Amino acid sequence: MGSLKANEMLLFNKKITAVEACKLGLVTEVFQDANFQSEVWPKIKEWSELPINVRGLFEYFHLA
Repeated sequence: MGSLKANEMLLFNKKITAVEACKLGLVTEVFQDANFQSEVWPKIKEWSELPINVRGLFEYFHLA
């Protein structure tokens, strides 16, 4: 995210949609409300089975 967009959000309390947040790189993925549970839980289960050092990398790089 560029500094102009960041300043706009901070100074003017500008709200953005989940899709906009994804385009700006603030989140890595967006799910529809109707599919949220069925799409997210399998990912959480998969990530929970990774070795602990890999989970630390996910947190460090904000991939999860």
